[in-house]
Amino acid sequence: MAIASLPGSTTPRLFVSAAAMLGLVAAAVVATTASAGEPSPLAIEVLGPAAPHAFDGSLAELPLAKKWKPGDPIRVVMAPGEGHQHPSQGDKPAIRASGSGLVSALDQGSTAVSAAATPSASANFDGIDFTGYLPPDTVGDVGPNHYVQMVNSQIAVFSKSGSTLLTPRDISSLWSPSSVCGQEDQGDPVVVYDQYAERWVVSQFNWPDDSEDGPFYLCIAVSKTSDPIAGGWWAYGFRTSVLPDYPKYGVWRDAYYVGTNEPDEAVVAAYAVDRKAMLAGQSASGIRAPLPRLPGNTFQTLLPVDADGPTLPPAGSPGLFMRHVDGEVHGGADRLEIYTLTTDFTAAARASFSHLGDVALASFDSELCASGICIEQPGTSQTLDPLADMLMNRLQYRNLGSREAIVGNFTVDADGQGHAGIRWFELTRSGGAWSIRQQGTHAPDNANRWTGSIAMDKVGDIALGYSVSSPSNERNILPQIRYVAREAKDGNNSLSKTEVTVISSAAPQPEDAGYRWGDYAAMNVDPVDDCTFWFTTEYVGADGWWKTRIVSFVYPSCLSGSGGGDDDEGDSGGCFRSAAGGGLASSPAWQLDLGLLAIVAFLGTAISRAQRRRETP
Repeated sequence: MAIASLPGSTTPRLFVSAAAMLGLVAAAVVATTASAGEPSPLAIEVLGPAAPHAFDGSLAELPLAKKWKPGDPIRVVMAPGEGHQHPSQGDKPAIRASGSGLVSALDQGSTAVSAAATPSASANFDGIDFTGYLPPDTVGDVGPNHYVQMVNSQIAVFSKSGSTLLTPRDISSLWSPSSVCGQEDQGDPVVVYDQYAERWVVSQFNWPDDSEDGPFYLCIAVSKTSDPIAGGWWAYGFRTSVLPDYPKYGVWRDAYYVGTNEPDEAVVAAYAVDRKAMLAGQSASGIRAPLPRLPGNTFQTLLPVDADGPTLPPAGSPGLFMRHVDGEVHGGADRLEIYTLTTDFTAAARASFSHLGDVALASFDSELCASGICIEQPGTSQTLDPLADMLMNRLQYRNLGSREAIVGNFTVDADGQGHAGIRWFELTRSGGAWSIRQQGTHAPDNANRWTGSIAMDKVGDIALGYSVSSPSNERNILPQIRYVAREAKDGNNSLSKTEVTVISSAAPQPEDAGYRWGDYAAMNVDPVDDCTFWFTTEYVGADGWWKTRIVSFVYPSCLSGSGGGDDDEGDSGGCFRSAAGGGLASSPAWQLDLGLLAIVAFLGTAISRAQRRRETP
C-alpha cells in the first residue's frame, strides 16, 4: 500500500440457541458446487531468483527508530491511487438506526454459550506506540524465549514477562541500505515463527518512495537462529510485477506461502517462496499465481493456511489458500472457496494452482451498511472499517494425527441491523475432504466486534481475540481489546459466556486518524508448551492515536494434560464437493436424514433476508 502524507497534525439481542444450532448443522450438510462463471486461476509467474543480504550483527546495534511527536507528518498506508473500496451495499442504511432487530437464528448461526469460563490474562503489557503511520497493522508471534511484534515501519522484541528486549527499530534496517527493501518502510508488516525450523520470518512490501509505478518488492527476512536479536538474518527482496498489497503468510512444509490483494490487475494472488533455500541462506526463487477477484470491491485477498503444532502437514500436501464468499452479493451459496498451490522451485512449469472446492457455511451477511465504514464509537461521528470483505489473519492449521484442523474468522452483520459480529469456524479433514466441524457468530450483545484473530492449542481449545466498540446511545463502549475462548470438551459451536477485557481505549479514534482500524491482529500459540495463547492488536490512547497491547492466557487443563476432548464427538460433519465435479464427500450417515432440515434452513435464510430488505429504510 502506498503512503500519502497528511498535514502534521441498549437493547440486547434475543437468541434462540436451539434453533441456532439447528441452523448451523443444517448449513453444514448443504453441499456447495463451483458457481457458474466462477473465476479460474490465471497463468503462474516465476519470481527471482533472489540472493540474500547477510545481516550478521545484532539488531540492538541498529539505530533506534525515530519516535513520533506531535507536528511530525502522519503517513497513511494505502494502495497507490486508491484506498479501501467497498461494493455497493444496495438498500443498507448508510449507518444503521439505533436499536436492535430480531434476527433469524437459522440465518446468522449465532454462537451457543458454554458455561466454562475464559481464562484470565497472564502477561498483559503495552507494545509499540504510535509510529506516525495509519493504521498500525499490528502483528506479532511468540517463540521459545521472545515475543516479536511489528507495526507499520517498526519491529520490537519483548520477553514473555513483558520486558523490552529490543526497543523499536525500523524494519528496513534489516536489509542492505543500497536495496529498495533497505531504503523505505512502506508498510504491511508480518512476523511468523517457523517452529519446525526454529526460525523467525519477518516481511513488509516496498518500492521507491518517489515512484508509485514500482519496482515493487516482497521483502522477506529469515533469521539464522531462534534468537531474533543477535542471531543474524538472511534478508531477501523478491521483485513482483505488481504491488503485493496486504500480504499474509503461512508456514508450510515446502514453502512460505503468501496471499495478497492486487488491485492494479483486479486480482488476488497466491505466492510461494522457497523455504528450504531461504533457511540455508541460498539464492531463492518464488512463484506467483493470480486469481480474478470477486466483482464490486477492490480490497480482497486470498489468505494462506499457516501451520502450528509439532507435526507438519502430511508429506506432499500442497499449500492451501481460502477466501469467503457472500452468496447474496457474489452468487451461489455462502461458502469458503479453497485453493491449492503446488510448488516446484526447480521447474516452475510443474507448479500448479487450482480450485480444490467449496465448503458451505451457515448463512452470513457481509454487508453491514451502505458506506462500508460502519463501526460506531461514542463521542465522535468518526466510524471505523469492519473489514468484512476478507478472512482475517490467521487461518491456523494443526495436524492432530487422527485428523487435520483449520480455524478462521471474519466479520459479519450479526443481527440484520449492522452490528458487527465475528463468524468463527473450524474445518476438519480425516484423509478425505475438508468439512465444517463447528461454526458460530460471536455477538453476545449489540456491541460491535471485529478485527478478530483465532487459534487452537494442542488439545483443541480455541481462543478468539478482537476489538469491541459501541456508540453512546447503545452500550457506550470506547474501543476495547477483548478475547473469548472455549475448551475442546465444550459442546460444538459454543464459546464461553465470559469475555475478558484486556484494556479499554482512553478516547475514540478521532477524525484526524480516519476510518482505518487494524488492518489486522494476531493470535498465536506458544511453541514451548503448545498451550499458551498470545494476542496483540491496537487500542486508542488519551491523545487519540493508536497504541498496541500484548496479552497471554492459558487453560490450566491444557498445561496439566487433563484437557482435550474426543476429536470425533460432536462433529457436525459437513459436506464438500470437488471443483472438478467429483463425488460428494460427507461424514456420518446421519447427514442423509437432515435433508429436510437443510431445506428449512435455506427457506429460513431466504425469508429472513427478504424481510430485512423490505424493512430496511
